[in-house]
Amino acid sequence: MEKNKNHIILSLTTNHDAGVACYIDNGEGVFDAHNLLYINEERLNREKYTRKFPQESLKVVKKFLKVKDGVPCTILVASQFTPSFVLKLFDFIPIKRENPFSYFLNLYVVYHHIVKKYNVLRRMECLLTKLLYSRKLRVRAKDILLYDHHQCHSSGAYYASGFSNALVFTLDMMGDYLSITVSIGKEGTQTRIFEQGALNGIGNFYGKITHLLGFKLHRHEGKVTGLAAYGKVDDKILVKLKEIFAFDIKTGGFTYLDYLLDFKRNYFDFIYLKRFKKEDVAATAQYYFEREISKFVDFWIEKTQIRNVCLAGGIFANVKLNQRIHESTAVDNIFIFPHMGDGGLAFGALMDYIKPQPFTLNDVYCGLVFSNEEIESILINKKIPFVFYDNIEKKIAELIAEDKVVARFNGKMEFGPRALGNRSILYQATDKNVNDWLNERLKRTEFMPFAPVVLDRYAHKCFKNLKGGEYAAKFMTLTFDCTDYIKNICPGVVHVDGTARPQILSQNDNPSFYRILDYYYELTGIPVLINTSFNIHEEPIVCTPEDALSAFRRGHLDYLAIGNYLMSKEKQ
Repeated sequence: MEKNKNHIILSLTTNHDAGVACYIDNGEGVFDAHNLLYINEERLNREKYTRKFPQESLKVVKKFLKVKDGVPCTILVASQFTPSFVLKLFDFIPIKRENPFSYFLNLYVVYHHIVKKYNVLRRMECLLTKLLYSRKLRVRAKDILLYDHHQCHSSGAYYASGFSNALVFTLDMMGDYLSITVSIGKEGTQTRIFEQGALNGIGNFYGKITHLLGFKLHRHEGKVTGLAAYGKVDDKILVKLKEIFAFDIKTGGFTYLDYLLDFKRNYFDFIYLKRFKKEDVAATAQYYFEREISKFVDFWIEKTQIRNVCLAGGIFANVKLNQRIHESTAVDNIFIFPHMGDGGLAFGALMDYIKPQPFTLNDVYCGLVFSNEEIESILINKKIPFVFYDNIEKKIAELIAEDKVVARFNGKMEFGPRALGNRSILYQATDKNVNDWLNERLKRTEFMPFAPVVLDRYAHKCFKNLKGGEYAAKFMTLTFDCTDYIKNICPGVVHVDGTARPQILSQNDNPSFYRILDYYYELTGIPVLINTSFNIHEEPIVCTPEDALSAFRRGHLDYLAIGNYLMSKEKQ
């Protein structure tokens, strides 16, 4: 399809964490984030990681960009086969969806092998996907372009990395029948050099560990990562994990037996692990996971001699794994796409369509924005007392310095799983017990400490081995070992293993947020604050002023700064 100057591109995904990216293309192959509106459906329908068709997101896109029906646009779909069709089967099967052993039914395994064998069935799937989207979007099927799942992951990471030459890794549970790819990005183009099928994907391994420990698959993998720091590596567990999967130096991939071919290893071996302490299972699984994937990454670096690394796919939501890869002597620079899971696929499809020269993301504030006038109207209609401040940033800093918890709703919403200041809860990092009492207020059960936001000029004073990871650390995508300085003055953001997952903030990233932190530093001499997402447990990050008001009340927070308006819990 020919690209026209200044035309609209709609990129969609209905995978895990459905969403829409809408972009006004300048036709010159240059990406401009100011022309992007990116929103995931969960923020609107309030269903975390929703798989529903992003109907509400499309309505918002049309409203905010004034897109009318019939206006010419290019439609991209970030998957050649939408899983919605197969997932519908589960509505008629009496199983518990949370159980990973029954989630991927033998029916699906057989289906997978058949489709991989016969290309005609693959083409039928693609046609079916196009027909589904054409019906939903009211466009012709031939006007819809389909993009491979892992190619979308890869393109999002490569083009936004800023690296002209890079080695790009994608790892997840499955997508378009693959779980792993390795590609070479060179001067704006990509070449895939390795791929591995979904049925022996190591994402399945971490998902099973998550379920085994009593957490929800596809949602609580981060809790396993946090829990791991409280346990110890057990040799007996390690022996069993080695039987389940391992890096294979002969192929450059992984050995992992699929669900049909070895039921014993995929079921009873995991049941065997229940006899051990949960903390030790988590610690051993995390250690082994990091070790084997690091071998995999190092193998391909040695093979290609490319030392700039880009990462995408749900596996790389594991911030401890990302630290391990970053610290490898084989790696010079690392970048993890900020929206590394399936919620970021729409961006990747957009990148694969435009194919710009690699660039650096100044920020990921590409969501909805509400003016002061809109906010004030809502507050007045709801009869909520408020005070307007010209310099709201200074007031927020003063309140935090006075030991108050302040929720902040300001500017464009971030995309991705991390709150980066515009939909955040802020507090001092000096209280070592904050993880307990603030999580209780927010109805969260977390093992990870709260993440710190740090003034960029003091980042090296707070964290070790930053070199090559500074760009990735703008987006809270990996952990670093903490220095004694931050351990002593900010224990509230240091995990029991001595690490933290920072957002390193520069003035250009978010001038308003930067001023808050800078004012706080002037008042206290501390360049660090707690920055946690503004949401109640098991809910998406807040999107609208109404969401913010609801979460503020239910979270029992001290103050809400919404735009330039401030309200306190005492006056609610």
